[in-house]
Amino acid sequence: MPQIVLLLLVGAGLWLGWKALKKEMTRVDRELNDREPGPTQTVELEKDPKTGVYRPKD
Repeated sequence: MPQIVLLLLVGAGLWLGWKALKKEMTRVDRELNDREPGPTQTVELEKDPKTGVYRPKD
């Protein structure tokens, strides 16, 4: 009988732990998805006719 009680307690602990983990994963996912993307920086490139390599435009 004590083994059954211990098994039930372990099962309940695992179930509660899984629920807490799911809740935390949902919170982190929401926080990451709600964050607005930062400013992006664009650089114009021009092709060097001698080498064929693209370099930032001055």
